[in-house]
Order: sequence, then structure tokens, then C-alpha cells
Amino acid sequence: MITSLWFDNWHPHSPLVDTYGERFIYDLGMENNTRVDVLINNLEWRIPTTQAIGWRPIIEAIPSNSNPKGQKDEIFWLNLPNQRFLVKVAWEKLRIHHQM
Repeated sequence: MITSLWFDNWHPHSPLVDTYGERFIYDLGMENNTRVDVLINNLEWRIPTTQAIGWRPIIEAIPSNSNPKGQKDEIFWLNLPNQRFLVKVAWEKLRIHHQM
């Protein structure tokens, strides 16, 4: 599974596009379809060379126990006790969100 750097909920400030905005992505010289793995080098979190100062708050906010070493890239369905994906629940959340 590919995790979006900007649009998926992988970070304490996620989705990053909601926290930092589209202009932030543009100013960093990044694409909208960038994946989280651009922040990993040799199984360590790293700051990309593009606009390094802008990356600092993102990297610093990653919890210290969130180390990419030896961990699988997994997707979890949030707000459910057992984190199982159910189409019925997803449809309900989308329907409610659309009505807002």
C-alpha cells in the first residue's frame, strides 16, 4: 500500500495538507502525489534537501517511538476498536460528511 505524504493520516499533524496547506507543498517543490517514503533513508527518518527548514516541524513532530526500522507499512481503519474496515461504516461516514 502506498501512503500519501500529504493526504493520508500517518502523522500527528495529518493530513499534512490540512495542517500546512497546498501552498506549503508548492513552496517545498513537492508533488501532490509524494509518498511518505521520501522521508525515509536507510530505515531512518530524514529531512529532504528541498527547503530543509520547512521540514523541521514535520520531522520533529514524529513520535520517537515511530521508527521506520523494521516496521511494515500498514493501513488501519480509524475510530473502530478493532481497526477492521467495514464498508457499511465507511459508507455511513462518507454519507454524513457529504451532508455537512
